[in-house]
Amino acid sequence: MDAKARLGPHSMGGLVSRYMIEKLGGGKMVRHLYMCGTPNDGSNVSEVTAYRNMALGLCTIALNLGFAVPALLVGVLTRSKTLTLTLEEMRTEGKFIPILHKTQQPNTTYTIIAGDLAKYLEKTDEYVKKIMNKGL
Repeated sequence: MDAKARLGPHSMGGLVSRYMIEKLGGGKMVRHLYMCGTPNDGSNVSEVTAYRNMALGLCTIALNLGFAVPALLVGVLTRSKTLTLTLEEMRTEGKFIPILHKTQQPNTTYTIIAGDLAKYLEKTDEYVKKIMNKGL
């Protein structure tokens, strides 16, 4: 039996798997990566963090101006920062996605099972060509 595995992660797991394969030499262990809903070009869901940060800023201004702002709201917004770290990593213009855009093509075959294919087909840059032809 072949020692290389097949992986089938979902969403951020697909990005982490790609990082392992493309940056950490994981291609030696993984023959085929099935990406299920992996946001290879980032995700609009990550914009939630920008709205949260804006709301938190507005609450802070309101408090400084003497307006009554529920402490629970400020607490929830502040604590949610620790829960949304991976969402911030899925921003197209964040730190993580651009790293994946610059990686070399591995020997691992990639299969995209679900995702926004139109986003890939609209683009003509080398990254899209690379991601669409991984392992072919």
